[in-house]
Amino acid sequence: MSSLLSIRHRITALLAPWTSSKQKSPFSEVELFAMALLVAGRPMTEKVIFEWIFEHVGYCRQLAYESFYGGQHYPMYPEPAAVGSARNLRIAMSNVLGQHDFPVEITVIGGVAHYSMSAANGHRVLAHALGLNFDRKQSFPFFRLPAELRNTIYELVFQYPKSGLHITGRNSSVARVLTRSTDEDVSFNVAGRQHRILATAPIEHILAPLLVSRQLHQETLPFFYNSNKFYFGNHQWMHEVLSKIPDAHRDHIKHVSFTYQLYDSRDAVAHFTTLGKLQGLRKLEVHLDEERWKEYRTGGKRAVKKYEDIAKVPGLRTLGKIRGLEEVIFHGCPTVERILKEGMLKPKPTRKAAAPRKRKAFEGGEDATANKRGGRAKKGKTS
Repeated sequence: MSSLLSIRHRITALLAPWTSSKQKSPFSEVELFAMALLVAGRPMTEKVIFEWIFEHVGYCRQLAYESFYGGQHYPMYPEPAAVGSARNLRIAMSNVLGQHDFPVEITVIGGVAHYSMSAANGHRVLAHALGLNFDRKQSFPFFRLPAELRNTIYELVFQYPKSGLHITGRNSSVARVLTRSTDEDVSFNVAGRQHRILATAPIEHILAPLLVSRQLHQETLPFFYNSNKFYFGNHQWMHEVLSKIPDAHRDHIKHVSFTYQLYDSRDAVAHFTTLGKLQGLRKLEVHLDEERWKEYRTGGKRAVKKYEDIAKVPGLRTLGKIRGLEEVIFHGCPTVERILKEGMLKPKPTRKAAAPRKRKAFEGGEDATANKRGGRAKKGKTS
């Protein structure tokens, strides 16, 4: 509590010269959001955060006034420059809450997101503004920490909520978190509109610490892939992403969830073949709207395409050949679940090792032993 009060007083002192000034403040949008949350000391909605910033930062208040009311010179016609600047400010500020690296806690109350921030996270975000200097030259003996403590740190850095990483688009480096501080796929509204998906950094940025050392790479790479759920918006994206991940990394994936899209069933067999190659896959979630599959309209002529026999849906036979799963969850497709689930839970078939072939002995009664390169064994000299 004392740390929170201290940072509040320091923020208030920092903002005092800029409350009535019409000049642009030196603070970024991320810093302004952090200041609002820390000074208020209570969960705030996005709308309330904006109101706080406009009230305490004169430049933002004046810009909003000029863009909507035209200021003193044009009371009915706002200046285009002011409108454009205000729009850019609004976009930049709206993107703050969509950054996964912004250390904010989310509480959903009545379907509306409320944001808050701890004093420790506030110090980290406002380190530059508060003039906090950290000695970056000193190295920390991280690997001298006990393995249990290192694993706890890995969980904080690399493990995402149970809702998982939402892989979207046709770029495998785009990963998004469905929810950040909750363990459910919560859909909520902010200021009367659907809240955007909270974006993470690209996957290559998430895994950048693995380049620090070989030991860190060996300890964290399997953890990232086998502790997170990978959700794909459709099986086309799933195939593209899994095909680009190296085999040594891909085999650590344990939990996959995907949606079977109606309009993208042409290459489903190849896509599910790629899915079946995951050696470490243990949990699979399949989203398929069975009722829409039975009859839906496609093409310019609006022809009716029917799959009364749901078992004939393209790719399902290939999907049903996957073995060795510990849990299979089907969403919206009870018929598919009844047909496929039991077989997918069977163990993977074990391959029998081929018996070594015996080679005949050479004439003369000696043992014919080939060398390692497959060459012939040399005969002994005969008198």
